[in-house]
Amino acid sequence: AKYVPEIIGDNYKVHMKLTINYLAPEDYGIYKCISKNSLGDMEGSVNVYSKCIELWY
Repeated sequence: AKYVPEIIGDNYKVHMKLTINYLAPEDYGIYKCISKNSLGDMEGSVNVYSKCIELWY
């Protein structure tokens, strides 16, 4: 699969992980994680981008 989400946790704490296999330029961008429960909502985001590396010969 291209995207592999994982959820690890119990009743009090949850960790979420998204693995992107074979990363390509079309995968670049902002990914959001949104959680909701009886106590409220929470949102986080991460920006996936390419970093240019200068090569000197």
